[in-house]
Order: sequence, then C-alpha cells, then structure tokens
Amino acid sequence: GIVEMVQGLSQIHSGDDSYSIFTMIKMTLDAYVRTGKWVGFIATGMVLGFGMFFVKREAYTGLKKFMYLAGIVVLLRFFWGQGMFSFRYYEDYSSMYEWGMIGLYLALIACGYLFFAKGVSESERLWGMVSLVVICITPLGSNNYTYQNINNLFVVAPVTVYAFVKWFRRRYPVGRRILQFPWKSMVAVLAMMILVQSVGFHMNFVFRDGMDGTARDTKVTSPASVAGMITTQKNAEELGGLLAFLENEKAQKSDAEAIFYGDCPGLPYLSRIPSAIGNSWPDLDSNPVAWMEEELMELTVRPLVVIRKVEPTSDSFVVKKEMIQDYMSVNHYENVYENNGYTVYKPLEP
Repeated sequence: GIVEMVQGLSQIHSGDDSYSIFTMIKMTLDAYVRTGKWVGFIATGMVLGFGMFFVKREAYTGLKKFMYLAGIVVLLRFFWGQGMFSFRYYEDYSSMYEWGMIGLYLALIACGYLFFAKGVSESERLWGMVSLVVICITPLGSNNYTYQNINNLFVVAPVTVYAFVKWFRRRYPVGRRILQFPWKSMVAVLAMMILVQSVGFHMNFVFRDGMDGTARDTKVTSPASVAGMITTQKNAEELGGLLAFLENEKAQKSDAEAIFYGDCPGLPYLSRIPSAIGNSWPDLDSNPVAWMEEELMELTVRPLVVIRKVEPTSDSFVVKKEMIQDYMSVNHYENVYENNGYTVYKPLEP
C-alpha cells in the first residue's frame, strides 16, 4: 500500500540523496524551467505573429502566412544551432529530450483547455484531470528529471492530441479566424518536430550501445536469445561469448540463478537465467549497501556470479562489489569464464 511505498522511498533515500522527495520534485521543476527558455522563444514568435496578423487582418494574408512560416523555420534553425536538439540519434537523449519536454508543455496546455473551455463535457474534463495527475505523480520515485514522464505518455499523449484537435475545430467569428493561424501553425510544427525526433530516436538509439558513434554493423547469430541482434563488433564478441557460456550452464542446471553486477541489467533476460537477488541492477546507488548485505545473507544456494568490467561509478558501487567478492571468497568460487567484457564465477563442487 501507500505506507510500504513511502517506506521504500525512504530506504532508497538512504542510499542516494537524489531520491529524497524534495530533490525529486526540485529536479522535475528544474527540467521545466530549463525548457522554459525554449518555450519563451516559441511564445515570443507567436506574439510577433499575432501582431503581424492583427494589423490589417484581411490584407496580404498569403504573404503574412509565408513570412510567419519562414520565421518558424528560422526559429528551428536557431534551436538546432544552440544545441536544443541534434540529429545524432545514436548518441544520447539530446536529440529528443527537449522536444519531449515541449510535448509535456503542450499536454499541460491541453489539460488547461479541457478544464476551462466552453463546450467541454464532464468526461473530457475528467480525462484532463487524469492526465494532469499522471504528469504530476510519474516523476516521483526517480531521480531522472522528467524522462519517466516522456516514457509514460500512454494516457497523456492521446488526451493531448484529442484536446488540440477539438480546439482546432472550434469555430471562430470571421474577423478572428486569421488570428488563429499563428498558434495553430506553431502547434502543428511543434507536433511534427516531436514526431520526427521521436521516430528518429526510436529507430537509431540503443541504450549503452554505439553511443560514442561506433557503427553497429555486426549481426549476432547465436545464441538464440540474441540471434538477429545488430550491435557493435566489440559488443557482439563479448556478449555472444558470455551468453553461449551461460546457455551451456543453463543446460546443465535448469534452475540456475546468478548475481549480475556492473551495469548489465538486461543479462537475466538475454541469458534466461533469473537474478538470485531481488534486483538485476544492484550496482545502482538507489540500492543501498545494507540492502546488498541483506540479499547476500539470505541466499540459500550459491548462484553464478557475472561481473561486467566497467569503471566504478560511485563509492557504493565499489563497496557492493567488494561485498560480492567477499561472498565468493567465503563460499569458494573460481573463475570459470572470462572475456574482454565479462567474468563469470562459479562455486567449487563440494
């Protein structure tokens, strides 16, 4: 229930100060403030557009529309030049993050429209309230700014699109129709950019794989769990060798379990070997040292230990790794497989 959830957050806080309620709220607000700079440029462009269309509303409308749209193109070029986004989709989240944030701003505007506009039904207002609640509570429990919001738009995105379509279809008096062009065209362009950057990111980005620009040009053919995967040559060699070894271990012992350590949370899925402790990403600072100690003490069988060769990311990373090494020393483990990326340890037979 709620009590257990709060207790869980308190335990996380004990391992990483960035998980305190205050810090999580602050980081979320910081994300909106940072994107607010770009939203300010967008708002300024619309105000200038309104001014241009307001003067002699019915005169030179075609020319005004062309000039306004050209101004939006210049604005996008300015955003790109200032590093607001990039087309290096493989690199990190910079290609789509700010556009995702602008999407959240549009979602908040959509919620406001559903709350206060005339001609909106009670059910539509309810969906607006649900969307607002989802936006507000989703960041809690994470220290990743608003990335979790961007990854949780299953309700918010459809409601936002519905609200703006309803708003677009609203009829205005003849004299005011031309004044709708600045905001409608701006919203349409923003939606297009959100879509383009999201699709480009989805088609090209792979978490922690080729993010430095190394070409993902190697197709993995075995084992079956990763057959057909395209990755870098280095990752294919390291991961392919490891998974082939673990597949053999799984064949010998169908109920095999393992401790996976070193920024490799996907290995339980790829190897089809479940984590022997309660988390497949135990090196995260949000998993306290005390938690690791308790998990190791509660082990009733001696699992495999798979350690990825990565640089330590924090003091707690080092301490928890040392605890795993102490556990292996006490329980008589030996190195049974190693390549450039991973080491596998297995307890000696009694």
